[in-house]
Amino acid sequence: MAQLKLRIKKANSKKPITKEPGFVARVLTNGTAEFDDIVKEAGRNTTMHKAELRMAFELCMDSVTEMLKQGFIVDLGPLGKIYPSCSSGWYEKEEDMKLSDVKPQLYYRAGEEVEGAVKSASLVWAKAGEDDGTDGEGGDTPEPTPGGDDAVAAPTISGTTPFETSTSVTMSGPTGAEIRYTTDGSTPTSSSSLYSSAITLSATTTVKAIAIKDGVSSEVTTKVFTKSSGGGDAD
Repeated sequence: MAQLKLRIKKANSKKPITKEPGFVARVLTNGTAEFDDIVKEAGRNTTMHKAELRMAFELCMDSVTEMLKQGFIVDLGPLGKIYPSCSSGWYEKEEDMKLSDVKPQLYYRAGEEVEGAVKSASLVWAKAGEDDGTDGEGGDTPEPTPGGDDAVAAPTISGTTPFETSTSVTMSGPTGAEIRYTTDGSTPTSSSSLYSSAITLSATTTVKAIAIKDGVSSEVTTKVFTKSSGGGDAD
């Protein structure tokens, strides 16, 4: 099997909070392999008719969908596993969590062979204009998403609230994970500020943070720090 070669482009991006312009790395794909493309490729290694292959694939997909509807984790063999999952914010008090705040999600974890093929890929810089060759959905890789039994644990945000003048905020997460956070109320991503040491707040501020490890992000942890002596919200 040939080694995967990923084309990397330097994409324009704005730094959260400060909105400072800069760049992040993004993968350029070769578009989308449609269902018919997969059936055609599979037909190269069998004497089965294309229609028979398509029907077999469709029956398998129907079975996968039905198993998910019944609440099962679906094992797709070397392809990996699909998990029914959910996402929500982090709450200090159990009674503060509402069912309306919970969103159902689908989590996929690739099998070792599939994951290894991507992680062992060689990287090359994309040439100018190459992104024009991707499909209409764009060829960029998405942000890491949380969920599933193997999801990264959410970080902890600590600090005094309410406070009078200022408060020192610290964050901690799973071993080997990086913590990304925002202080403007927006949802943090892999491009948000990287936590390295305590931050000081002098106004009412909503701090949100995620932990990211091996490309997988945790649920969002949210904590509001309130200034009790007339301080305004942070910018």
